[in-house]
Amino acid sequence: MKNTTPPRSPIRLLIADSSQMQLQLLSSALRRRPEFAVRTCPLDPELILTELEMGQIQVLLLDVDTQGSSWTEMALLRRIHIAFPKVAKVLLLEAFDRDLVVNAFRSGARGLFSFAASLFRSLCKCIQVVHRGEIWANAQQIQYLVDLVAQVLPCAWSTQAGTRSLRRGKNKSWRWWPKACRTATLPANWA
Repeated sequence: MKNTTPPRSPIRLLIADSSQMQLQLLSSALRRRPEFAVRTCPLDPELILTELEMGQIQVLLLDVDTQGSSWTEMALLRRIHIAFPKVAKVLLLEAFDRDLVVNAFRSGARGLFSFAASLFRSLCKCIQVVHRGEIWANAQQIQYLVDLVAQVLPCAWSTQAGTRSLRRGKNKSWRWWPKACRTATLPANWA
């Protein structure tokens, strides 16, 4: 008896890259795969947003130039994430560092992929994984995120006697000190 399960519809994919040659090579390789329906556009914020509005895109591959203006691309990623939170976003990187990894995930990336560290087959798997709602990151990238989450923050708590906060004393030991205010506080960079 034949398996009569209906074929899955292809994952609708948008590739945005500043290099026309890379865009052509990557899109032609992915178009050979029946599980993907591929659209392309240059790395231009307005064109990307227009394509996302029109194309019912499910996964966005965004090429990030780590040597150049990665903050500009993180701002673009954040803008796309706010406008299209259901679109899974994968950043294509040449290299990564701690700040880039943390900021990429903070900005809405669901996956980070490097051709220098992985094969094309892995990119296809990455696209499928993020499409299912999972995260694609290597062990080092996950460690960066875990280290960030595991940081112990100075904090304050309220009691009937007033608010106390954890501070270092003159002898470099940690002590709870009373505070005049009655609200919990976090460091400015965590607010």
